[in-house]
Amino acid sequence: MPWPSMTKNTPNPLLAEAAGHHQSGRLDVAEGIYRRILAEDPRNSEAMQLLGTLLCQRGDMRDGIELIRRSIAIQPTAHAFINLSEFCRRLGNQQKAMESILDAIRLKPSAIAYDKLAVLLMDLGFGDAAEDAMRAASRFDVNHTERLRMLETFLHEKPPASPRDQIEGINDLGMLLTLSAALTHMHRYSIAIEAAQRAIALRPNLVDAHVNLGSILGLNGNYNESITACEKAISLDSQNPGAHLNLAMAHLVQGDLARGLPLYEWRSRTRTHRRRNFTQPQWDGRPLHGKSILLWHEQGLGDTMHFVRYVPQVIASGGKVILQVQAELLRLIQNCFPAARCISSDGDPGNFDLQSSLLSLPMAFGTTLETIPASVPYLRPPAELIDKWQQKLQPFTGRPRVGLTWAGRLENNFNSMRSIKLKQLAPLTNSGATFFSLQKSKPDSEFAEPPTGMRTVDWTSELNDLCDTAALIANLDLVISVDTAVAHLAGAMAKPVWVFVTKVPDWRWLLDRRDSPWYPTLRLFRQPKAGDWETPINLAADELRNYSKMS
Repeated sequence: MPWPSMTKNTPNPLLAEAAGHHQSGRLDVAEGIYRRILAEDPRNSEAMQLLGTLLCQRGDMRDGIELIRRSIAIQPTAHAFINLSEFCRRLGNQQKAMESILDAIRLKPSAIAYDKLAVLLMDLGFGDAAEDAMRAASRFDVNHTERLRMLETFLHEKPPASPRDQIEGINDLGMLLTLSAALTHMHRYSIAIEAAQRAIALRPNLVDAHVNLGSILGLNGNYNESITACEKAISLDSQNPGAHLNLAMAHLVQGDLARGLPLYEWRSRTRTHRRRNFTQPQWDGRPLHGKSILLWHEQGLGDTMHFVRYVPQVIASGGKVILQVQAELLRLIQNCFPAARCISSDGDPGNFDLQSSLLSLPMAFGTTLETIPASVPYLRPPAELIDKWQQKLQPFTGRPRVGLTWAGRLENNFNSMRSIKLKQLAPLTNSGATFFSLQKSKPDSEFAEPPTGMRTVDWTSELNDLCDTAALIANLDLVISVDTAVAHLAGAMAKPVWVFVTKVPDWRWLLDRRDSPWYPTLRLFRQPKAGDWETPINLAADELRNYSKMS
């Protein structure tokens, strides 16, 4: 059921009053206030979205949906997309309903969004994918665990038709493309591929179908087939950003940076990219001759730590560097790059001549595998902070001190694939090591009940930012992590770090290597097949026992 919802710290008390009436069922009063607000401020997207929701609840679907769409055009929010999805579903427009719920998830994953995706997938007969969506919902809200059990019971008692039969029965091209995107999001790649191929069979020159197919094949590890699909899409539409980006990923993961990095720049043209609107031109790598340049973070914390390695080269090119990073990294980055002016995400960079995303620097410098700037350490916390943690760790001598991170942030679409449960690391227990939690994001509570026999220390409540985390890591012997920010931090500090990676890895880990050209002290423990964490964990356990004997 859609429900009026407002963003935090809404500055308009009149809007809060209207929402209160709306929630209490006094729709006439709420509508009057919404319309008064819009008369004074026609671009108030929140009032527009809430009025659209109210009209739909009253049965005026056409005008209500139009208002919600207009509000999204002004300011897209996850809640607006959720409501739009629900009302489109009620009108029988399942394709638009699914498109909207996927947009909601991209903006802000939540239990309610995944719950509604599960319902849509179930309506279409894709029970396995619906079950996956409900599992995703339960990660955000434990109250969805019971709903997941109910769905599992229903599927067991009345299994739906074969997904492949369902695909063969769909002749609507839009639905096939949307369905392939939804199934891809739930990591149901084989059936998502079939949906894209079905669309191509119905219309061989449908660009979006080839783009979808190239993306899914890449995510499934079929890189050469992905390249073929992407090149076909580009032959049909040379300006399609998704096709170029998918082609970039297929080349990058295979180590062809010369081809992949220029293509990777197409990411800024994709619909889901978080744009930064600068009037200043993007730097192309030419000498700066004293010009000022803003280097800004684009993606996650790990990406920022990965690519700040290029900052000294930018400075050496003659630039006056303004470095904009996430608040969690500011103290650490300031310590490491004193020649740059470091500011946080919401800081004012002032005037500058040129700009570049940190992720565009490898392309600007023409990076290849052979020329990666891999001199470490390039991140280090202040000496006094290292000393503070050294004193704290003094009682823990005589055994290897090992940092552990086993899960990434829930908001990452691939988190369920890259993360593990702490209990899965039980094979490490017999190594004789003492384990220190580096797990700040949930589920950090797992460390309260570690595997039997695992010696654990949890000081994460004292880690206020990644500078504190770095100081703790500086006093450890080894870090063992899944593919998340801590792995990049340890690698950038030249700390021995073992990283568990999925069968189909992030592009920077390349294929079939146990080392990394980006981080000399990092070792990769790879899944031999998708979902198999037991093999790399057992291998790491064996090596940790040997490590302990030599320590």
